[in-house]
Amino acid sequence: MRIGVGVATFNRSKKLKVTLENILLNTPTDVDIVVADDGSSDDTMHVIEQFGTRISNTITGRNHGAAWNKNRLLFYLDRVCRADVCIILEDDTYPISQDWESSWVDAASRLGHVGYAAPWFANSFVGGDGSAISPYESCNTTAQCAAFSSYALSYVGYMDSRFGKLGGEHVEHSMRFVRNRFGGYSISETEFTPMYYLLSGNFVVSAEESYFTDEKKISDSIKMVHDLIDGPDFRLPWSDNAQAVEFRSEIESSLNK
Repeated sequence: MRIGVGVATFNRSKKLKVTLENILLNTPTDVDIVVADDGSSDDTMHVIEQFGTRISNTITGRNHGAAWNKNRLLFYLDRVCRADVCIILEDDTYPISQDWESSWVDAASRLGHVGYAAPWFANSFVGGDGSAISPYESCNTTAQCAAFSSYALSYVGYMDSRFGKLGGEHVEHSMRFVRNRFGGYSISETEFTPMYYLLSGNFVVSAEESYFTDEKKISDSIKMVHDLIDGPDFRLPWSDNAQAVEFRSEIESSLNK
């Protein structure tokens, strides 16, 4: 089985360095580690270069927001690396236990999609024990870590690039997985009400600063989720031909380094 680990980053080079160090330290499995940089203006690229060939590749381009940046990772890991399971981490989240990836691979292989059981909404857990065999069940989901099987991705595809820099794209993405019976279920047969499968993880989340604190952006993001969720379940990484050209150019540039 081939495993891909992707790290999405933007202007947080110090956090990225710590995250990559801990992934490399705590991942005994042979995995493809790829970084997607969303047009950082700090020394992010220099930090990545210091890891040499231990990082399989880096994809970068203009600053488009989290949906586009995570799509860089999903596309590269799934379509270029041909990973059977893709694990996506944000740059402020890193594992602190050996063999952390095994439970994520097991859960994603079995369920198609699984998210992170963040302790800040533990009061919403209504079932399970957080393991790969019996994940927590919750009406909440978060973006720090998520895993996807290639099989599930073939049905649901990518995050919707129309979210731009709003944030919240992971919610609509996970809702589409649940609607296809990956990574959760609906508690109602008449009205789609998703419950998500969530996995415990020995992670440090050092999210002192956030790009998702503006109240208007949060409101606009929630509206965007509701506006887009009734669209087709499968989405491409781009929303129009111009975006398709740009996205392809970024992937090809990463392959021609």
